[in-house]
Amino acid sequence: MLPSEILIIVFSNLDLDSLENARNTSKKWNNLIKTSVHLWKSLVNQHCASNKPRKEILQMQMYKEIQKSAEKLEQFYRKLVKIEENFLSNNYRVRTLNCLEAEFEGKKVVKSSEWEQNHNYKGVYDMILNKNRLVASVYDTIQVWDMSSYQVANILPSKILDEPHCATTCFTLLDDKFLICGTQNGFLKIFEIPSGKFLTQVKRNSNYISDVNASGDVLASLDWYGEITLWKFSSSNKAENVTEEGKFQVPLILAGRENERLLDFTSEFLVSTFKCHLTCYRYGEFFRSYPAPSDIFCIGIHGDKLAFGCKGNRDTPAAGILKLGWDKLPQVVYLRTRDNDPVISLSFNEKFLILGDVNGELHVVDVEKIVFPESGEVTIELGKESENGVVFVGTIRTHEYRAFIWACKTDPYRIFSGDETGKIIVHDYLMFED
Repeated sequence: MLPSEILIIVFSNLDLDSLENARNTSKKWNNLIKTSVHLWKSLVNQHCASNKPRKEILQMQMYKEIQKSAEKLEQFYRKLVKIEENFLSNNYRVRTLNCLEAEFEGKKVVKSSEWEQNHNYKGVYDMILNKNRLVASVYDTIQVWDMSSYQVANILPSKILDEPHCATTCFTLLDDKFLICGTQNGFLKIFEIPSGKFLTQVKRNSNYISDVNASGDVLASLDWYGEITLWKFSSSNKAENVTEEGKFQVPLILAGRENERLLDFTSEFLVSTFKCHLTCYRYGEFFRSYPAPSDIFCIGIHGDKLAFGCKGNRDTPAAGILKLGWDKLPQVVYLRTRDNDPVISLSFNEKFLILGDVNGELHVVDVEKIVFPESGEVTIELGKESENGVVFVGTIRTHEYRAFIWACKTDPYRIFSGDETGKIIVHDYLMFED
C-alpha cells in the first residue's frame, strides 16, 4: 500500500469524478480523501492557478477562515469548479444592499430637493471595486462597503467631500488604501480608506476634473478640455505630476469644453472620450480618434480591447468592442441587445462583458473567443448566431423595471450592479457563504 503522502499527491491530480471512484475503492482511501486538508487546498490552488481571475479568491477572508477544515475546503472546491457553469446557466444567489438606508456612526444619506434639482442622477451613480472593498457614490455621499461581510464600513458625507467650496466630480481607489476625488476646481483630494481621514490635495490647474482612474501605483486625471495628467504617490502620501512633456496631446477638434468625459488606462493604452469620440493613446502617443454611432456613456479596457456603451437607438447599436490596434485600420464588433436600450455601465474581462442599461437589465456576453473583422465594423444581434465568436449568455432582470443601472463591477465570482433607486444588487455565482 502506498504511503498517505504519495496518495495525496496522486489524488490532487484527479477531477471530482475520479476522486469519487477512488473514495469507493477502500475505506482507507475514502477517509484519507475526506480528512486531508492538504488535498483540498492543493485542488483549490491548482484550480485558481489555471483560472487567473480566480487567484484573488485565495486572499479573501471567506477562504482564509476555512483553511483548517477539510470538510469546508471540499465544499468550497465543489462550489468553485461550478462558477463558470453557473455563469453560463444564469444560476446565482441574490443579495441586496440598500445604500439609501445605510448608516455608519450616525452618518447617512439625507435627501435634499435642492440637490436633486441640480443633479441629473440619484441613487448609486458610480462604484469602484478593489480587493473585496466596494466604494460607491450614493446620492451626495461616498460609501465604503466591506464585501466580505456585506456591511458598510464608512460613509463620507458631502460636508467632508466638498469642503471648502470644492465639489467632488469623480473618484477612484489607489492601492486599496486611498480614495482620490476629482473636483470642479482642479484639485485632487486624497482620503485614507476606510477611515475617511483627509490627507492632502494637489492640482495641476483650475480646470474641472471630469474623471480619474488608477492602474497600479499610477493615477490619471482628465479635465473637461481633454487634458490628461499622470500622478505618482510617494510613501509620504504626496502626489507628483509625472506626465512627460509632449505626451497625451489632445487633437484640437476634440479639445472643446465638456464635463462628461471618461477615462480608462493600462500600462500601455489610455482612452478618453469626447461625446461620441474615443481618443486612443499608446504609451502617451495619440494614434486614433474613433467616432462611435452615438454619445458614449461608459468604457473599459482589457488587454488590447476597449469595450464601450453608448446611447444607441432603433438604427444604431448600444455597445461595442474596439481592437486597440495602433498599426491597423479600426476593427470593431458592435453589439445590439433585444431592446437596444442605452448602455450606461459595463464590466469587462477576458471572459465576459456585462452591460447595464436604462431598462433595469444586465446583459451577459461571452467574449473570450471574439473574432474581429480584418478592418471596419460588424454588428451582432445578441441572441442570434454569430460568426465572430461572441456568445450571448443571457439577460439578468433583478433590478426594478426601467431603473437606470449606473454602475457595474465584477470579481471572480460576483456581479455587483448599482441603480438609481439606491440599491446595489450582488449576484453570487459561488453560493458558498451563508
